[in-house]
Amino acid sequence: RGREEIYQWLPSQSDPQFKSAWRPNDSGVFSFLLANRIHKTGQPFDQLEYVDMWITRERKWGFNSLGAFCPVGGKVNDVLAKHNYPFVGHLPLGNLKMVPDAHLIWDPFVPGIEQEMDRRMAKYASEFANDPLLIGSFITNEPHIEEIPKAVPILKASESAAKARLVQLLKERYPNVADFAKAWNIKADRYEQVGQMPLNITTKQASEDMQDYFALFLDRRYKLVHDAFRKHMPNHLLIGDRWMPGTSNNELLIATAAKYLDIISINYYAVGFDRDYLDRMHRWSGGKPILLSEFYYTSPAESGLPGGRGLASQDKRGKAYRNYVESALDTGYVVGIEWFINVDQAVTGRFFQGFNGEANNTGLVSVADRPYKDMLKHMMDTNYDWFSVFNGSRKPYQIDDPSFHLAKGGSKKTVTI
Repeated sequence: RGREEIYQWLPSQSDPQFKSAWRPNDSGVFSFLLANRIHKTGQPFDQLEYVDMWITRERKWGFNSLGAFCPVGGKVNDVLAKHNYPFVGHLPLGNLKMVPDAHLIWDPFVPGIEQEMDRRMAKYASEFANDPLLIGSFITNEPHIEEIPKAVPILKASESAAKARLVQLLKERYPNVADFAKAWNIKADRYEQVGQMPLNITTKQASEDMQDYFALFLDRRYKLVHDAFRKHMPNHLLIGDRWMPGTSNNELLIATAAKYLDIISINYYAVGFDRDYLDRMHRWSGGKPILLSEFYYTSPAESGLPGGRGLASQDKRGKAYRNYVESALDTGYVVGIEWFINVDQAVTGRFFQGFNGEANNTGLVSVADRPYKDMLKHMMDTNYDWFSVFNGSRKPYQIDDPSFHLAKGGSKKTVTI
């Protein structure tokens, strides 16, 4: 809505042929992907038929499961069962009370959160606990949990349980508020005052105290999820938060979360595959398996979509995929990889991001449903023969491009995108 005039063609919402291309729960959002599907088939869009078609395609192209954000549950699961096609889930943890200025981080100290967590997990389990095709469940997507040590101190304890818990820790550590004020270089004579004022981290002792608080926060967060999940979902994997590399490169976070997670998941976008970085994550986690839960390459020149880390051609995209996936297989501890996504994003951007949404050549097919065959032929070479790399009978494929290869010692040459 608001940019209708830029399109050469846009059907009315009452047009019976294209009614199913208008999103039913997002007034004013029209999908040209679905419109193209309707043009191609001559039939209204049907989600179950679409899922069935895509699983058939994915099997043909050597993929073996659904990754994040796929619409699972309900009748869709009947289609997955028909194809014996595994999938992942997302825990229903939206709309919890969030910590301000910490992206997608809910407050684990809110009174009654244990009961709320239990209620949500019980509802989730009622649909998925007995489904053997569910690989595991993500907690959320790309939370900026590293922002907690900066975000919590500036809050008010009267409005934030996380801040109140910080003040409690400080009172336990400094029974005399004057000792706290000196250690933090802050003017305060009562802890009630401390709870309501922003606390600047300007001293070494303050940094150390916040690191201890961060450890407390992390342990509380992941234990809450683990305990409720394991109670209601005893037979499935808890597969982490889909951290971005900047978030994951934190030993305290990795070591604490790994106590409660079955798999560490990282949305690892990279040109050079940094084995040193991944080895470090694996070591910090105490040897937990790793899922590389999101990556892609684009070719603006051969797609008309300008965003993303662009390569010269669709052929090069396929070779980059081979290099990435087989390098991951060669680690021995990366147990899964998710390509983002099946279909290119629209040239006008993702609808939920307004007028400047992401518009990248991320797909296996274009929005006109045309497969990128030059890319797929290379993907299939890896997808059909990945186990020979995993078991060591074949060396991993290496792309003939120096920008994809790191110097010995690794991380200084990494290009993260």
